Amino acid sequence: MRILILEDNRYRNEWFIQNFKPNVLTICETAKEAEYYLTTSDYNVVFLDHDLGPEDYAAGETGEIRLANNGYEVAQVLAKSRNKNVPVIIHSLNVLAAERMLKVLGTNAVYIPFGTFTKDILNDIH
Repeated sequence: MRILILEDNRYRNEWFIQNFKPNVLTICETAKEAEYYLTTSDYNVVFLDHDLGPEDYAAGETGEIRLANNGYEVAQVLAKSRNKNVPVIIHSLNVLAAERMLKVLGTNAVYIPFGTFTKDILNDIH
């Protein structure tokens, strides 16, 4: 199985590596990196965090200032990408941001905070 993971916490990434081998993992630490892979490669499942560092600010569509380099930015790209129909697990501990991401991704996405799932989550996806 090919899995894309957006996560900038080294300890969480170590957990993914230890628990999801021998699957093929693409671990991205920035939104731009994840957006690139989601638009150029195919995946069976995607795990998204929201809060990434360092945070950047960007002007939104209506002129508001918003944070860039986060999972919401990636969710917007994912929803229109070649991977738009794959299962997505939003594992952020930021509940409000996760809810915004769910609205963008629709029925393919679920919110399961990191630390509340086990490696068996991959069995539930199939």
